[in-house]
Amino acid sequence: MTFLKITRITNLEISPNHNFNSLKSISFNNSIIFVIALILSVPVGVAIFIFLKKCKIDILFYGLYYIPILLVSAVILEKIAPQSLALKNLNKSVERDFLKAFKYFLTYLAIIVIMIICKVDMPGFGEIVVYNYLTPAKFLFYFYSISIIVPMVEEICFKRIIYVSFRHKLKFLKAYFISCITFSVFHFGIAIPVFLWSLFSYHLYEKHKSLLANIIFHSLSNICGMLYYLILPID
Repeated sequence: MTFLKITRITNLEISPNHNFNSLKSISFNNSIIFVIALILSVPVGVAIFIFLKKCKIDILFYGLYYIPILLVSAVILEKIAPQSLALKNLNKSVERDFLKAFKYFLTYLAIIVIMIICKVDMPGFGEIVVYNYLTPAKFLFYFYSISIIVPMVEEICFKRIIYVSFRHKLKFLKAYFISCITFSVFHFGIAIPVFLWSLFSYHLYEKHKSLLANIIFHSLSNICGMLYYLILPID
């Protein structure tokens, strides 16, 4: 009986719509269009960053690049699930969501520490941002961006909108790996370490379906990465 029970649960977990019926989303075709638009926006983002870097104001990149994505995501979310970001809903299980996110974060951090100790060479890892040139004001803006703005925008966009749409159509493993690859391509310069991180992030959302837990996990990961690069010796 126990074996049959486990088998039923496993079959449910890999099937389309497993516990995702209650989450409204855009159509699968529209989600593909959204993904293509996001990927095509990457060269635009690179051009913006290069231009701002020449003007020595590249720290504004996170504001200029992510605001349009946030606005589009917010409009979509307002249409499909206006209650998703309501504070009364987010506050219901803040402590539990934090603990869920923290468990995943500690596991991810342990793997990263092991890789660093073993001197595993991962293209893109350690080449993201050099913080030494930042003034205190720029540093605070950057910290605010990567710990709040970026996690909110990317989790709403890639998890709540795109991934939920994929799960309405695809089985878990297919939706899982396609989503991880898509998110990595969006971060093309650091695609390999981001893919590793995505494996944890998408599993967290699949298991708990908590947007807040994913935002917390994303924020903790970004803050940890920033602290690592701060103490990393610069050649």
